[in-house]
Amino acid sequence: MWITAIERLMNPLVIAVAVLAVVAFLQFRLYIGLRHAVENMKKANEEKLKARRETKESLRAEMLRISEELVDLNPPAVPAVAIGQSMNLSRRNQVLRMHLRGDSPSKIAGALKISRSEVDLLLKVHRTVIPASTWSPTGTAPESRRVGVMPLELTSLTQSEGSVL
Repeated sequence: MWITAIERLMNPLVIAVAVLAVVAFLQFRLYIGLRHAVENMKKANEEKLKARRETKESLRAEMLRISEELVDLNPPAVPAVAIGQSMNLSRRNQVLRMHLRGDSPSKIAGALKISRSEVDLLLKVHRTVIPASTWSPTGTAPESRRVGVMPLELTSLTQSEGSVL
């Protein structure tokens, strides 16, 4: 009787079913364990995200506070000279260009909306710094000193090297 019961348990079909039952039980147990682990990770990530959002908001508020303090500490600078009353380089160039064209100082002052004394001063400074022979509109200056003409030394240098400056 014992032999028949042992023989029945040793039947290959019974052994296969028993192994499948054990494997199914272990897989189910593994599934439940992984599910708990995933839930715990979700909760941990949500807590980290919430903490990061709170940190972000506190940093944003701190930045706003600091920028307001900076604005209070550094009031906007008041320009020393009113706009339109300063002489810039492009205005100087316009005065010189119109003078070289032959316009009178009165006409230049009217066209550029500046005083005639400013025009006279610019022309006087320009004549003092740069001799008239170098920028003469009539072409009375020697060719090597005329505006737009390359000096003789540079001309010979570029021709001998075969390059253009």
